[in-house]
Order: sequence, then structure tokens, then C-alpha cells
Amino acid sequence: MENSLSSIMVDSPHSKQNYRLQLREYFPESWLWKITHLDKSGEATLQTRAPHSITGWKTTVVCLNEEYGFGMNEMSDILYTYQPVYLDLDIPHSIKRSEEVEAKVIIYNRHIHRLPVKISVSNSAGLEVRISGVNIKCIEEHSVSHVGLFIKGMQIGKHNLTVTALLETMNSNCWSSYSNLNTRIDSIKKSINVELEGFQITKTHSALLYGKGHQSQHWNLSIPENIVDESAQAVVSITGNLLGPISENLENLIEMPVGCGEQNMIRLAPAIQFIKYLDTVKPQGAIHLRGKVMKYIQKGYQRQLLYRHPDGSYSAFGPNVDLEEGSIWLTAFVLKYLGQARDLILVDEKSLQQSLDWIVTKQLENGCFPVVGRIFNKDLMRGYVDENGEPTITLTAFIVAALLESGLALPKHMKNNAKFCLAAEKSHTDAYTLSLITYSFALMNDTLRTEEHLKRLLKLSRTADGLLWWETSEFTRASNVEITSYAILTLLLVGGPDNYVKAFSAVRWLSTHRNMAGGFYTSQDTMIGLETLTKYAIKFPQNHDSTMVRVQSSDEKVNMTVSIDTNNRLISQQIRMTILPSSITISLLKQGSAVVQVQLKYNLIENTSSRDFNLNSTTIALCENYDELCNSHALKICVQYNSSTIASSDMTVVTVYFQTGFFVEERSMDKIPGVKRWELGPDRNFIIIYLEEVTASPYCFNFTIVRRYPSKDGFPGRITVYDYYHPENTQSVKYTVQR
Repeated sequence: MENSLSSIMVDSPHSKQNYRLQLREYFPESWLWKITHLDKSGEATLQTRAPHSITGWKTTVVCLNEEYGFGMNEMSDILYTYQPVYLDLDIPHSIKRSEEVEAKVIIYNRHIHRLPVKISVSNSAGLEVRISGVNIKCIEEHSVSHVGLFIKGMQIGKHNLTVTALLETMNSNCWSSYSNLNTRIDSIKKSINVELEGFQITKTHSALLYGKGHQSQHWNLSIPENIVDESAQAVVSITGNLLGPISENLENLIEMPVGCGEQNMIRLAPAIQFIKYLDTVKPQGAIHLRGKVMKYIQKGYQRQLLYRHPDGSYSAFGPNVDLEEGSIWLTAFVLKYLGQARDLILVDEKSLQQSLDWIVTKQLENGCFPVVGRIFNKDLMRGYVDENGEPTITLTAFIVAALLESGLALPKHMKNNAKFCLAAEKSHTDAYTLSLITYSFALMNDTLRTEEHLKRLLKLSRTADGLLWWETSEFTRASNVEITSYAILTLLLVGGPDNYVKAFSAVRWLSTHRNMAGGFYTSQDTMIGLETLTKYAIKFPQNHDSTMVRVQSSDEKVNMTVSIDTNNRLISQQIRMTILPSSITISLLKQGSAVVQVQLKYNLIENTSSRDFNLNSTTIALCENYDELCNSHALKICVQYNSSTIASSDMTVVTVYFQTGFFVEERSMDKIPGVKRWELGPDRNFIIIYLEEVTASPYCFNFTIVRRYPSKDGFPGRITVYDYYHPENTQSVKYTVQR
């Protein structure tokens, strides 16, 4: 095995015989994640495409055997992909339209002679590329040189840039013995994304069309006058199933980061509910979808264990960051879904029991559960504790409901004591508290108390245009989704024709608040909202053989009919609109139902903002010579919470979009007081920073940004701060590095 790992010559300019230059464009970060079955000899030969990276690959082999068990070996040899003369393209992943950045082509000569190399460039129409200075270099043996490039973004989209290195045989001053070398040495292709400038605004309209009673929906797609040119776009999506949108978007249900212990559950919880739907209703394509969804469940479970403490509790950022014990609310929430996952994947039963025991030991003598650990969502805190910080029954209702739905064997005394706590107070007027208590009684099969609380809950409901929902002035849209979801779940449990009609009216209201991926506003409301829609879809499966939906725009540029049948009911069919502003009417032509959505996007140079946050920033050059271009700067950010009614925000997220060509110096992010976690975007061109909370006292922090690609006519960087659980509370500012 060791002898088989040596080197692969990607291409060689040594000899003209049988030589064909290969364009290098395949650059994966990892290679050969593959399961291979071995015969009795214990050997296997793999034929695979070698990456085009000039690098070394370390190999780890993991073995499973029925007799000998598990084994792992990290092989001592390194597999090298190599060629003696090669190029590298040092370019940014993205630039803004009309920006020009300075990048470079790096030329590596590992040959025993110096070589005259000529660089040529070809690119798509979306880029304007020119070479800086001369394009011919005499490169000494065993050395590195570079040629500068100026790259300007002309058209929005992803564009390819190809660079080829040629031997300049007419250059006798460098070296003249070219008879055994090929004229073309290397060719490399990479892509660069040209993006729109400004702040992107997204608006989603959504509705559930059904039967004969609600057959059409009309929306005006208006846009402001001061939008960025060519930024307006709209997409119409039509799905023949309540759960159709999530089947294709399980990893992107919300347009928000999911980097903490509660938010990570959005990768796991909806997948578990969706599997239940597939296994119960068995729609067309269920077998294929099930395998895909199972991978999300396994991945989500493994990731969730990162947030588990040794005592069995869970916290938002895990034991390495949250040094105190975990959160009782989050631990109950995690147990609810990990308990349900036991029927699908291998879950450590001892681990679940330890977490359950940890919760049970916290129960008070009166049967209620106290607040233990952090709860970042202040809306939940207002419902869970009173003004003196004493525990109330709302937290108990949440914990009891979560544990009952986990399927775990609960101690009888815990359930009886919790019921005593829930029944102690009967004057609740808050819709959030009342919805949770009512649902908890329904799960405990306490018919009398369920009916009593449900009557009071229905009196707090609102109705309009055949829709039914709950809200309160103290809560936001995300909290209204939660309240309405708990009410629907209770109506489904209680049952009866009248309650089912009310549940359907509330499901229709929920449908109007979904985003294009099928989720809602934040992680918590998305999880309970999708659980509600799943249970409703299982209770009332959509068995219509086929239906048809017509989409018409006011300017008649869009006039299409979409067919829905058993083969595509879970598939989102999309229509793109490029002429805006406009209005659109979507009509159901036959008996049936469909989820219809329109997502409108456009960019603004200046973003609108709320008054709940103050945000400002400054940049400080970290260079002594002020006459030269400084590539290292400190970015200082100060944020302040302004609410007149609440002392501090919930978990707060700060997102910094760097100016083109800049990157964060990662070591400068270490141990910033108040920063619980940070993560970089996929292309490292923005950073997401998590703060526990922000108060009326300004909180300031700074880190270092480094210029890697100088730019001309560049746009400012952007900083956005928002309350994670109230994303409508946001503030954005621009910043510019001066030199």
C-alpha cells in the first residue's frame, strides 16, 4: 500500500512526445471520501481523477471488519500532484460591478534552467482584464515570479478567467535550448463572481390556494425609485404540497446564521418531522427523498453533540465557551427531537437519560421548573419569568410539552408535580403563555383543563379574510408564528370538525408568513411552524391527482400555466420575472391546492433601519508611514441598544461585509470580550459575530483587516447589526478604508 503512494505528474513540459496540455480547473479542498469494499486479499485499486492542485495529499484509511472491528491508519507516505513549471491565479472570489482590483499570476519554475515565460489571458465578456506591465518574464531556476493583472467587473454573475504560460522561444537572452520543451507550459482556469453593490432587500409573498373557496391571489410587486440598476428580480414558486418547499431547502430554511446550539437544531428538527411525513403519507419520490433527509439528521445529531456539557445539559455555545452549566430550556428542546430521532438513527440512550435526569433534578417543590442557564430570546424570558425573576408556569409548560413529545419514559412524580404547577394559576391573558399551557394539557390528555384553556385561547384569536391567528403587541412576527402553531397543534389533538376548520384557517395564515425556502423568520418559529405544518399534512394528506395553476403578470410578459400531479407535487416549479415593477395574479384552475410564493429582491445604496440600535464604525491605519498605501487596518465597531421598554437586546448578530480585496486577520478575533462566537462566510469576504446581548451602554470592539488585493473605484464595506429573534430590528452602516 505504501509503495503505491508516490507522485502524479499532472503535466510536464519536458518532452514534446505524446504531450497534450491539460487545462487545470479542478481544485477540491478534499479528495477521495469513498467507501470501498475489499475482497479476501484486503487490497483494492482505485482509479480516480487527480486534483489539479500542485500539492501533497495525506491519506487516512478507516477499516471495518466483522471479526476484527474498527481500525484506522494514517499512511506515512504523501501523494504528490506535481509539475515542474506551473501557474497559480491569486484572485479574489468576488468583486463588485464596475470595481477594478489588482491581482496577480504567480509563476513557479522548479526546472533546472531559467525560462523565458510569456503570459496570455482570456476571459468571459463579464470581465475586463489587462496585464500590468510586461507579460514576459525571465524566471530563474528554482524560483518564483509574478505578473500583475487588473480585473474589472462588467456584468453580474460568475465568470471564468483563463491564464496560459508559453515559452518565449525568441528570447535568447534568457535561455536558448528549447528543442526538448513544449511551447505551452501550463494553463489554469478559475472563476470570479461579479456582485451587485449596495444592500440587498428581500420581500416574500406567500399563500395557500385551495379548492373553490380561495382560488386566486394578487400581489403588487412595487420597488423604490432609488434602487441599484439591474438589481430588481422576482421569482414565482409553485408547489403542490405544504411541505414541498422544504424538501429542497433543508439546509437553508432561513436566511440567517445557524451557528449556536439552539439554531443548529434547525438542521435536525424539520428533517425528523419531514421523515415522519414521508413514512406515513408515502408521496411519490419518498424513497429518494428519505435517503437525502436521513443524511441531514445524522449530520445534525453529530453537530449538536458539540454543544453538550459533561453533566448532560446543552448550551448555546457549548462547554468550551459557556463555562457554567447548560440551559434547561435548550436541554428540553434538544431532548424533544433527539428522543424522536431514536427510531431513525443510532442515538446514545445513556446520554439522553443523563440529560433527562439533569432536568428532573431542577424541578421545584411546587412542580415548576426554574430558569437555569441563558435564554437569549427576551420574548421567551418575559413569558418564562416574572418581573422579580421568579419562575412561572410558561417555562414549565414548554419543558413538559418537549419531554412528552420526546417519547422518553418520564418519572410519574415529575409529570404529576408539573400538572400541579400548570393548574395553579388560571388568570393568564398572555397568548404566548396560554398557548403553551393549553398544548401541554392536551399532550397530558387532561381533557377538562384543555377545553377550558382552549376556549380562553380562542377568545384571544384574530380573524380576517377567512384566516385565523394569534398575536400580541409585546411580541414580533416570529412569536406570532409560534403562538399560532401551538394553537393549531392543540386543535389537531382535541379534534372534531369545528376544530379542524379552525386549524385549517390558521394553517392558511401560517402559509402567508413563509419564506421562499419554506421556513419562517428565525430558527425557533421555523422549527415549531414546520412541525405544525407536517402534523397537519399527515392528518390531512393532499391526495388530489392533479391540478393546474395559472400565473399572469399585469404587463402580460408572464402568462403561463403550471401543472401539478403526483410526480411533481413535492417539487418547486419556478418562473423568473425580469420586468419590474409589476403585479401578478396566481389562480388555481382546478380542484386542488398549491403553495404559491413570490420573492422580490432589489438592492439599495442606503439601507432602511430601525431605531432599536445605534451602530457606528471607524478604521485606523496600522502603518507608520502615512505616505504609502497601508494594507493593515483596525476596524472598530460600536453598537448600542436603544429600546425604551427593554434593557437589553436578545442574542445580537453583527455581520461585516468587507471591502473588496480585504480579509480579516483571524488571530485578531481571538478572545474579544463579549464575542461568544464568530464564523467566516464561504468565500471569507464577510464575518458573522455573535454577541450575548447589547445594552444601552455602547459596546465597542475591534479587529484587524488586511488588504490583499488593491482596488480602484471600490465600494464601501457594510456592517449590519440585528436582533436574532427580532430580525426586523436592524441597523446598517457603511465604512471605507481611507488609504
